[in-house]
Amino acid sequence: MTELLQRVERYVRNLLKDQSVNGYVFHDLRHTIRVVKACKEIAEKTGVTDTQLEELLIAAWFHDAGYVSGKDDHEEKSAAVARKFLSGEGVSPERIDVICNCLMATKMPQTPSNLMQQIICDADLSGLGSLHFMEEGHELRKEQELFQGATFTDEEWLESQVHFLTSHNYFTEAAKALFQEQKQRNIQHLLSL
Repeated sequence: MTELLQRVERYVRNLLKDQSVNGYVFHDLRHTIRVVKACKEIAEKTGVTDTQLEELLIAAWFHDAGYVSGKDDHEEKSAAVARKFLSGEGVSPERIDVICNCLMATKMPQTPSNLMQQIICDADLSGLGSLHFMEEGHELRKEQELFQGATFTDEEWLESQVHFLTSHNYFTEAAKALFQEQKQRNIQHLLSL
C-alpha cells in the first residue's frame, strides 16, 4: 500500500468513524471498507496499472465521504472532500480529476464512461452479490426510513429489492465472475419469501 493510500485510509476512517451516530447504518465505514475490498478484487482481475489501482482505491475510500454532510448530492460532496484532501497532499489536478470522475460515475443511475469508472460502480453495488445482502438490505431500509421519511410495508420493500436486483447489471466481466452467481441466489431467496 502506498503512503498516499495509507493517509487516505486514515483520513476517511476518522471521517466516517461516527457515521452510525448520525443514523447512517448502511452508508458507513463498514460499507466503505467492503467497497474498497471489492474494488481491489475487481481491479486486480482487469489488469489495471498500479497507478490506476491506487486511484481506484482512493476513489473507493472517498466514495461516500459526502454523507457526513447529508445524503443529498453526496457524490458531489464526496468529490469535494476528496479534491480538498488530495490537493493538500500534493496530488496533481489531473489525477484528482480521474478520482473525482470515478466518484461521480457512482451516482444513480450509474453511467460509467471508462473501465475505471465501471470498476468502482461494480464495487459500489457488489453487495447485491454478497452473502451479506439481506443484512445490508435491512440497514438500507432503516436508513431510508429515517432520512427520506419513506415507509415501506414488508411487501413493498421486497418488491423494490427484487426490482432493483433484476434490473441491475454489472459492467465488468470481473464483477460478473465475482458476484453474479450470488446475486442470482439472492434474487431467488427474495422470490421465495
